[in-house]
Amino acid sequence: MAFEIRDGGTRDGGAPMAAAHRSAAALCQRFPQLEGRLPQGLDSRLVFEGGFAVDIDLGAGRLYRGDGRSVAAAQVAAYRQAPFRIFRTVPGGDNLFHGIGMTFMAFVQERCRALIDQGLALAAAPGYDGGTLVVFGVGLGYHLDALIDAAQPRRVVLVEPVPEFLALSCHAIDWHGLLEHHEAAGRHFTLITSATENEVIDQVILELAQDGAIHLDGAWLFIHYPAELFLKVRERLPEHYERVFAATGYFEDEQIMFVNTLENYTSNRFALIPARPLPHRWEPALLVGAGPSLDHAIDELRRLRPGAVLFSCGTALQTCLAHGFIPDFHVECENVPEAVAILGHTAGRHEFAGITLAAALTVDPRLPPMFDDVLMYVRPYVSATAMLGPSEQAMTLAFPTAINVGARLAVSLGFREVYLFGADFGARDAAGCHARNTVYQDLDFLIAEDQERTLPLVAPGNFGGTVRTDLVYTIGRDNLRLLIHHSGLRVINCSDGARIEGAEARRASAVRLLPLRRGSRAVRDEIVARLPRLDPGTGLESDRLERLAVEHRRFFADLLDRIDRAAADTPDIMSFWDRLLPLLDRNDYHGVPALTSGTLKGMARYSAFFLTRIADRRLRQALFLAILPELRRLVVHMSAESGRMLDRERFASLAS
Repeated sequence: MAFEIRDGGTRDGGAPMAAAHRSAAALCQRFPQLEGRLPQGLDSRLVFEGGFAVDIDLGAGRLYRGDGRSVAAAQVAAYRQAPFRIFRTVPGGDNLFHGIGMTFMAFVQERCRALIDQGLALAAAPGYDGGTLVVFGVGLGYHLDALIDAAQPRRVVLVEPVPEFLALSCHAIDWHGLLEHHEAAGRHFTLITSATENEVIDQVILELAQDGAIHLDGAWLFIHYPAELFLKVRERLPEHYERVFAATGYFEDEQIMFVNTLENYTSNRFALIPARPLPHRWEPALLVGAGPSLDHAIDELRRLRPGAVLFSCGTALQTCLAHGFIPDFHVECENVPEAVAILGHTAGRHEFAGITLAAALTVDPRLPPMFDDVLMYVRPYVSATAMLGPSEQAMTLAFPTAINVGARLAVSLGFREVYLFGADFGARDAAGCHARNTVYQDLDFLIAEDQERTLPLVAPGNFGGTVRTDLVYTIGRDNLRLLIHHSGLRVINCSDGARIEGAEARRASAVRLLPLRRGSRAVRDEIVARLPRLDPGTGLESDRLERLAVEHRRFFADLLDRIDRAAADTPDIMSFWDRLLPLLDRNDYHGVPALTSGTLKGMARYSAFFLTRIADRRLRQALFLAILPELRRLVVHMSAESGRMLDRERFASLAS
């Protein structure tokens, strides 16, 4: 099917111009961000041949340097023969290495191993209709219809940073017909108009992460015209793939965070840090992480300490106290019980008097009583926030490291200028990821963790050279970049670690700060006094667990019903997950789906990796039907386990 305007010239204001206007209206209706942004009166830049728009006059040359229709047809033909696609080389079980997830992986592996023993060979690339097609460049749009027919994607992501091209394409193709035809076939379109490399990558990754990211494996990437932006984005996309999975939780961890949040609400007194920033302050803040470069910055920190409010982040607390720095705020974000042992170890060596804890609501409820005063923030993207709230106060970008949390909290507390120390996000010497005088040199389980940690990636250094890093640290740097961009926070990075885009690199010796007139404690106390206080048991409605229990039963009944019906009327694994996964993203059920979302989406990616690589339809269907009962059994188990968290008597005992 072609969607060209076929009725003659376009400059006389006749019928073809009306068709172009209808096409533009359809484009703006489907992509509202274009409303008022499509330039007008540009048709004189079009090059016509036989009444058709065939090229775009760029002033210094032409876009196609020929007939755009022929160029597009040749491009698509060549792409059919040698498509550029991104494949996963390992199954997507990134968040399944715990409890239920491991059980599911073992089941799938066992069934696949039995088939391989019988002679089955898994294909290197997935074979299924669907996936995501990312089109870099719209131009006149003649390539779109044939390209979509070739790839048969379920999602189409159009990237066009030049608004003029979108406007001119309305003289060449019928957007209304193209969108209507392909959306009727079940395809979803997204348009990205950003013109910077990082913004395009962020938005493409966001689209690839939709629907549980099962269609990320085997995504199609097509470049229509050779803009430097497109070439760089395509080159960098694979390295950002793993970001899609790194922030994904898993069922057992969601349970811990829910119980911790519930107990913090019912057992501890704290002030809630709002997501919306407090009034701006002129005082700077020092954010101290536990990276190895902190060892060489102690003297400079001592010199600068009187001129700023001090945040210790995570395991940097022990180093700060060992050198005589009493933080104004200490930042904690880990929800695991080991955090109690870590802080308990530090408390056995140093007093916490005068330190205000700033922690996630999901931390172990035994942490807050260790401090004289406590602030808590709402963690984003977790079931505890979806189910217990307040979700409108969730701190976006406050992950994955304590430095990320500290920077985000500094924004909410009104700070506009922060200096980073020990925020290395890696190490110049891969043998050591942390500074001396941290618990990583004291506690056996942390010593082993540090020794086992690998830094397989390389990043540019803040002061030149390169730094060894990993995925978590890479996400941390990227989230800081986004925070700087969106908040306007001025970040001066004095750490000798990885470079953070948007932050100023400055040696600590070059920093000059005037002493605070009233001292940092007075500044902190003034900030804290502005925050609302919650007494134990006052942060939740008395019937919250009862209402959650009702929604919990309803969600799991609907989930099991979909699994049961799938066995009878779903033809393949991709169609099954396409029907099941949207249930996890629905806004009803009072947030209950978030408990299972990470694990079920991990199961989807893991099972799809294997099944889409089995060419024999009979074997593929047999494995699919074998997986369904095991999946159902595990969902029943999750229902029972999470249902116990919502027991009213448990809630009443906590509240008392």
